[in-house]
Amino acid sequence: KKGKSEVEFVKRFYAHVGPITDMAASPDGAWLCTVGAKDGVLNVFDVVNFDMVNMIKLGFSPSCTEIVSKAGAHKMVVACGSRDGPEIRLFDCKAAGATPIRTMNSHKVHVTRMRYHAGLDAVISTDRKGLIEFWNPETLETPKGVTWKYKSDTDLYELAKHKTTALSIDVSPDGSLFASLCADKFVRVWRCGTGKLFKKIDETAAAAHEGQNDALLKLDPIDFGRR
Repeated sequence: KKGKSEVEFVKRFYAHVGPITDMAASPDGAWLCTVGAKDGVLNVFDVVNFDMVNMIKLGFSPSCTEIVSKAGAHKMVVACGSRDGPEIRLFDCKAAGATPIRTMNSHKVHVTRMRYHAGLDAVISTDRKGLIEFWNPETLETPKGVTWKYKSDTDLYELAKHKTTALSIDVSPDGSLFASLCADKFVRVWRCGTGKLFKKIDETAAAAHEGQNDALLKLDPIDFGRR
């Protein structure tokens, strides 16, 4: 619990047998979900009341999770990727049992990261081969807020072309861009509406050393070595 000047300990949960594989919060911060690959469990927490409200035994080893409903939605839906296959299964956060309400099958290999875009009511998901998909969590189709008709008109194959994968995905506060830190040590930024690549930032060690030759970017040698 966060106070004016400190964080107060409230409650501890022994929620998983083994490490937490992934964690996601709802857009309004009221709900939190966690998954564990070892125990195959999805846990749902009521953040405001410091309570665990549901535990779903998935029956598969989850790779990632994301809450894919808008703030204040009547039904909170959580999406779970699987290490055992390419499917993304969607569950009602408050329902008992492990029967998914929908299953998304556009990926060919297991999904590694997902992020919900509340403005477009869309999920951005990516898999082990670097393919990126945009889809509506209700219809499982391309969301209405984008301008492309075919994915070939976008740069969503960028990671697959460079044989790299996304380590993370995040959406800008205004919803116009999404970014990914990739395994090849580049940060890539796309426009959400068009799917076109907006910027590619080189974060490799070679680029950092090259920056030392620029008078505007050069750091003190000791500080550079530390970083």
